[in-house]
Amino acid sequence: MSKQGIRIIPKIEKPLAPLARMASERAWDLEKAVPRSPAEQRDGEYIYHLAKSEVRIILRDDLLPGIKFYVVLGREKEGVAKFLRREVEHWTEPELFSWWDRAVESGDVDDKVDAVLHLGINTPEEPNDEYVERIKAGLADPDKDVRNAAVVGVAYADWRVFREDLERIIASDPDEKARERATFVLNGWNAEDAKA
Repeated sequence: MSKQGIRIIPKIEKPLAPLARMASERAWDLEKAVPRSPAEQRDGEYIYHLAKSEVRIILRDDLLPGIKFYVVLGREKEGVAKFLRREVEHWTEPELFSWWDRAVESGDVDDKVDAVLHLGINTPEEPNDEYVERIKAGLADPDKDVRNAAVVGVAYADWRVFREDLERIIASDPDEKARERATFVLNGWNAEDAKA
């Protein structure tokens, strides 16, 4: 999965509603509307093109993490992302870092799973030590569910800094699903890097 754009994770249950309202008020074009369908194993995706610009706002509703998030793409993405953050209540970096840290302190597996998935999705385009440290901790967690979630987080981050961690999981993780997921991510990276 190629890492592009600015991702924003809204806290609201139905993030399509405010996006559709903004689009209506500002005459953004709806280019694609595909609802999520678990029965068809299909992720949801809504793409809006901002009038008179190259910017697109995508609302993703991916099956695997079960988290809805916005992606802002285009040359003027910073300004549009800032606007979107003002308009929609969203998870901030300090909140996500604290969420993971509290989960580690309490030992709550479900909280660690949710936190590391959110961290992976929320990663910026370039590696950041605050994210790397926490996601690496997830990849080495004693619980297989946390390790699996961390591998999914790595796929969203798309940072090669995790290559050795994935190789370790492939070589020695006792959980088959974690090994399969890590292999899938690493194979994807190898294919992307071979084209570059």
